[in-house]
Amino acid sequence: MKTSIKAKILLATCIVLALTMVSSLIAYGAITLTSNTVTIIPKASPTLTLIANSTTPYIGDTVHLTATISGSTQTGVAVYFFSNSTQVGVTTTTNGAATYDLPISNSATQVIQAQTTFTPP
Repeated sequence: MKTSIKAKILLATCIVLALTMVSSLIAYGAITLTSNTVTIIPKASPTLTLIANSTTPYIGDTVHLTATISGSTQTGVAVYFFSNSTQVGVTTTTNGAATYDLPISNSATQVIQAQTTFTPP
């Protein structure tokens, strides 16, 4: 099929006009938008601190343990207490702290630790 010169000129003209319109739309119709800013202030990860009211108790005494989640006032977070890697108790936090009373029944040295899974608010 032969294409006439008039058809080729018409096609070329249409392409030029289309490109001109697109570039005009881009030049005049495009709007640059800028969002508001968001300030991100990183903070340290929370820590779990364990304290005992006595580290040299007598057999028969009860050691009062307190585990505190730094920077938290959450209530109801489960905290697990371990003695020599064996779980001895679990309590929940009140205002970010959990307590547990550990009875001392023998003269064996006990290494106490607390653990929790905490999702900061």
